[in-house]
Amino acid sequence: MARHREQVNVERQRDKIVSAATAVIARNGLQATRLRQVAIEAGLSTGSILYYFGGFDEVLVAAVRAAGAEYCTGRQERIDGEPDPCSALDALVALGVPDSLSDAVRVVYQASSLIGLHPEVVAVLAEMNERQLDLYAQIIDRGAASGVFAPASEPRVIARTALALEDAFTLYLLSGYGVDAASARAHIHRYLDDALGLSSRTARDQSLARRGGR
Repeated sequence: MARHREQVNVERQRDKIVSAATAVIARNGLQATRLRQVAIEAGLSTGSILYYFGGFDEVLVAAVRAAGAEYCTGRQERIDGEPDPCSALDALVALGVPDSLSDAVRVVYQASSLIGLHPEVVAVLAEMNERQLDLYAQIIDRGAASGVFAPASEPRVIARTALALEDAFTLYLLSGYGVDAASARAHIHRYLDDALGLSSRTARDQSLARRGGR
């Protein structure tokens, strides 16, 4: 029992440190994040952080992994609650290019700067990418099976292009390139409408009408 309580405490402290690291990275940028800043955010000493992690680099990788998991899980839960393929697709795009970028999104999109220093980040980002591709493919398969979508190519091909557009536009938003989230989403929707045979259909309009014009 004592060993179990100790393990629970270790996990709780590690989660606290990872949450603090996520907040600092989102606020300051990954390259500017330092161990002391994370310690202050977590209300711990730097020594305490190094007790729970093998080093600061391990903290950074753990933060990227946690942010990716939060991002993917949130998207999965959202589309699982949508009643039809069109509304699920709209929800997925809205979460992929949100009006307000969450800490998790900011951390994930800054993680590529760690790739050269920490090869393990490649595996983390690759897994996240596959999970997001699966989300798009799930919706496309659902829409094709119900006759709402008429995909012009393989679902994962369409999914990969949509995801690449998401990534590009989100990087634009993070970098302040002058693209707003609403217009970015509109570009992605235009691609998906063409790729899924919705351009000459009323499926999207009907879906919007069912949701009160959202």
